[in-house]
Amino acid sequence: MKHVPLHIDYLLTRHHCVTVAGLGAFLVNDVAARYDDETETYLAPSRLLGFNPELTISDGLLAGSIARREGLSLDEAAKIVSAEITEFFCTLSEQHSVVFGNLGTFVRSEGGVLTFEPSDSAMCLSRFEGLPSIAIKPLADENAADNADGAHRNAPRFSFLLKAVASMLLLFVLGGIITATTGLVDGKSVERAMLSAFAGQMADEIEMQPSAEISRSIELNIAAPAAETIRPASAIIPTPATPYLLVVASLESAASARRQIGDDPNLKYVEMEGKYRVYVDSFPTAQAAMEAVPSYMPKYENVWVCRR
Repeated sequence: MKHVPLHIDYLLTRHHCVTVAGLGAFLVNDVAARYDDETETYLAPSRLLGFNPELTISDGLLAGSIARREGLSLDEAAKIVSAEITEFFCTLSEQHSVVFGNLGTFVRSEGGVLTFEPSDSAMCLSRFEGLPSIAIKPLADENAADNADGAHRNAPRFSFLLKAVASMLLLFVLGGIITATTGLVDGKSVERAMLSAFAGQMADEIEMQPSAEISRSIELNIAAPAAETIRPASAIIPTPATPYLLVVASLESAASARRQIGDDPNLKYVEMEGKYRVYVDSFPTAQAAMEAVPSYMPKYENVWVCRR
């Protein structure tokens, strides 16, 4: 097998699924970066490679890739795929396991169950290669504890300063009252009870006065993003009339699908299993769809058959 594993590995760098007739489907799944609470580590994004033996109807991607690379017709490329898959099963019947290029190893159990063990050296898994994981310890709790300790330590000092200021103000008030009288001996007498009551009231008011609070009001003017231009409804067909689509692209969002369509009146898109498939035509049977592929390949190089 010199064609099939190599072309599958290449196609999975651009697509999330490649189906091989008579064998199954190879799939890749992107895993986003995430934080692991147990290890307190930010894990880098990665890709996972898997195999589904239930999907055995060819989507045309593999035969199309071989045909372009070798300069062959789709029928000739499909014969190469069929011959290599037959060779694969013959080898598997003689051996316990078969290495499938750089993608991984197929192992047949004693009960005849076929399992796939992916390899770490596959080209389709190298998209995030070299990105390290980062160990980060949360600091929110420690900062809160430090702020609480700092406020507790500063409270006695602030109370002492407030009392000192109140005492100084009290002395100034008493000095002014005494100076304003004509004399303590010959002048009018100052009633001590009234003076004491006034001084005590002043001290209480100064000591009970709350600390000044600084209020800062910050107004954030955030410009809202421009509304996305919605394409006419004629470019969006939620449910194609027939189940087999000739897909030219598989994208992550509806906006990306509309950009892919552009001004091409022949292209439409539909949401399938979380992906947005841009397609050029649909057919009632897989055979009819496969026969129509060559007529669209001059304009759409990566067209393939997909069942809705």
